[in-house]
Amino acid sequence: MPHISILALLLSLGALAHAEKPCTQPDLHAPAQRAKALQSQLLAAKVANQGTDDSVPLSLQLEIHALKDTLAALATVALECAPANTGSAALQTTLATALNLDKQQRLETTETSTEEADHIYGADLTVKVTRPTTLPILLIEFRFGIACGTDSLLLAYEYRHVHWLSAARWQSPDYDQVSGAFGDFFDYLILQPQGAPKPEETPPWFLAIAHGRPWCTSNMSAFHLDVLQPSEFQLAQHPVYHESAVYIRTTSPTFSPNPDGFELRLTANSLDASIAAHTAIYRYRVTPGSPEVSPVERIQPIADNGRDFVDEWLQAPWGEAKKWAAPEGLPSLEPIHKRIEALHDPAIKDFPVFEYGPVRPCADATTHYQVELRQASAGPAKPRPAPPTFFQIEEGKNAFTMLSASTQPNPHCTGADIMTAH
Repeated sequence: MPHISILALLLSLGALAHAEKPCTQPDLHAPAQRAKALQSQLLAAKVANQGTDDSVPLSLQLEIHALKDTLAALATVALECAPANTGSAALQTTLATALNLDKQQRLETTETSTEEADHIYGADLTVKVTRPTTLPILLIEFRFGIACGTDSLLLAYEYRHVHWLSAARWQSPDYDQVSGAFGDFFDYLILQPQGAPKPEETPPWFLAIAHGRPWCTSNMSAFHLDVLQPSEFQLAQHPVYHESAVYIRTTSPTFSPNPDGFELRLTANSLDASIAAHTAIYRYRVTPGSPEVSPVERIQPIADNGRDFVDEWLQAPWGEAKKWAAPEGLPSLEPIHKRIEALHDPAIKDFPVFEYGPVRPCADATTHYQVELRQASAGPAKPRPAPPTFFQIEEGKNAFTMLSASTQPNPHCTGADIMTAH
């Protein structure tokens, strides 16, 4: 049937002609000028009580939102005609030139203002473009200053159907407090989990993002960790995994990939106020799975030593903590864990004063240790000492297991305190 072959040929030629139609080089001037105008408005804002007031005026909230929208539009326009082999350095230069960022940085370096309220919001606008994997993915991060910190916008683009298509947009909701920004630290990784599909299919990937929250008056804040899957509908995008906890801002967190996922290390508070801080480890395994099962699972290690393991175990949700405990010990461990977990309720006025006692090796096994936790009082206003709790833990390869807990010490655990110097 020749007419069918001719029709197919005509359709193929039409598709080929469309595909080869030259793309008109986009004009970046309009979105760049709009972004620079919004940045100038932010820079001109006068904000009282710089460094002591965490509130963000409504006018600045609207301008921050508009600046993010305009920067995202600028990035999309810049990629309209970009080829599949677009390099991160070339695109970063294109965006920085359009925004005159080199000139701005030179001005900000030489400029000194005597007015405290000047140049709080919108300063130090930067763009960073990375192409972190063998996949056709570009990540574009815009960052700018706000009072007492920074705010970041992250855009992900994937080359599909001979175009760079938006695959993710991650930014804070509008905020009326500085702590609502995605800043303080802001790190991200592209993950290709094990168990990838057949070669002819597009490999799955996830975007893991960890960030802090700026704060003007405290060295403590909350961090957030989110894992996203690519989506063309960024406004409705929801993470497939979310974690949030308190951290101490005096040291820089580290965020790195590992063979089966990723890891975030940061400084966290101890239940014992006399212990200044310890390293908390958030390590995750990422595996593609069904929509009903989260592809992200927190795994060990969660701490560097036995005492910190007990501390992190007690502060982790029970759903996670029970995975790191011996099944036979769960009946004794669950009520203790839930009692301490309940004390983290913000409504609790008199939080107990906890204090760690000795960490002793045990004679029955070289991997067995006992960690003592004392409750010195029920709270500052209600002195009511409670008997200590003795946690039995087992050290394994790069991990610990919670064995049991009791108000009585284990008779096998009489060795010298191995944490005296810590």
